[in-house]
Amino acid sequence: MTNLVRWLAGALVVATMAAVTPALADGPAAAIVIRADTGAILYSDNIDLRRPPASLAKMMTLYMTFESMKFGKLKPEQQLPVSRHAAAQVPTKLGLRAGETITVKDAIMALVTQSANDAAVVLAEAQGGTESAFAASMTKRARQIGMAHTTFKNASGLNDKEQVSTAYDLARLGQSLIRDFPQYYPYFSVPKFTYRGTTYNNHNGMLGNYPGADGLKTGYVAASGYNLTASAVRGRVRLVGVVLGENSPRARDQSMTQLFDQAFQKLALNEKPGTKPNTTTAQAPAAKMPTTTAAKAPVPAAAPSAPAKPGTIMANAAPPPPTRGGWAVQVGAYRDYTGAEDQLLQATRALPNGAQHAPVILPGTSTKDPIYRARLGGFNEADARDACRVLGTRGISCVTVAPDTQTAELAEVGTDGDITTAAALPPGAFDPITEVRKLLLPR
Repeated sequence: MTNLVRWLAGALVVATMAAVTPALADGPAAAIVIRADTGAILYSDNIDLRRPPASLAKMMTLYMTFESMKFGKLKPEQQLPVSRHAAAQVPTKLGLRAGETITVKDAIMALVTQSANDAAVVLAEAQGGTESAFAASMTKRARQIGMAHTTFKNASGLNDKEQVSTAYDLARLGQSLIRDFPQYYPYFSVPKFTYRGTTYNNHNGMLGNYPGADGLKTGYVAASGYNLTASAVRGRVRLVGVVLGENSPRARDQSMTQLFDQAFQKLALNEKPGTKPNTTTAQAPAAKMPTTTAAKAPVPAAAPSAPAKPGTIMANAAPPPPTRGGWAVQVGAYRDYTGAEDQLLQATRALPNGAQHAPVILPGTSTKDPIYRARLGGFNEADARDACRVLGTRGISCVTVAPDTQTAELAEVGTDGDITTAAALPPGAFDPITEVRKLLLPR
């Protein structure tokens, strides 16, 4: 009887943990789910873990190709030459031969369905001259759309020890494809593609098997395991999810299914009458700048809220619209102005209504070893703490700064040209320089 009681007690504990823990048991190495419209993170687990993207790299090849089509540099029926290098790619591939041609449209279809490595190189060489030059352009463009921890070394995703990405960055890429190229996104939902009499089925097992799933891409190399970036829509809500490092195609589909189910269910609960509505209005996931370039500044007395733990569903991952006040948030301190400017840009994009907050780069008093403090102003105390919580979930360091602290700092640096707005930031709803001076000057 005693053993039976112990067994039942143990079973109850296991069942309880399974009921309340959203993290996947023996699941992927990394995973994330975001809202496609706002970028709000609904689930996160190891989202900054650098891993081989495998054929998910082809999403960036397609992003670059769609961009070339958008600006008229490539046309769908344009014939592209197949080089020896392209023809020599290892499977999976179409079996293209050196000296022949393939249309842009067929090459795109081959990437989406068969994940053809030879077609990926054809597209790369058509745009970059060489695959390596195109890969460098892929990396540069990836950084511009917020993929701060990604490096591409080829157009196909074939294994290279220097080619890495993260779940966070790949979600950002999926979101960007949907947002930037709505006219081309339907390519990802094509179930099959016939080329020279051979039909290739789309490797994405979510298509036709998960309600609302309509793209994006699978990937596998031995070093990465089975990867998937997928999107699904229900009603007016679209999700983008990434699963990295599963042990089989079936497992990656099951993991994605579970994550999408959890996220859709959580969002539906929030939208039921009588419950708190989902107020998430965050912009696209921001690039998280490497912290090695930041010089640590004195930490103000007020500490940021702790970021959400990995493996949790966050239904309301964004604070409400800002209420103007005398508080600010500091998102980094840098020894070069550009570093502070870049971090301000990322923080502005990560916060809901971020452009409505006054960006300011506040220099220190030392001319030999200056430190530039990157801040956003115009918060009340509660909103400043909420902003730090949101930025924490995006991997951006943040501390709140009280009005009296800012007044003292202003007295140190003066007011003649020392307070500078980041020129690269999108224009806000009000003049930043005027608002910053109102914010920092004593009342």
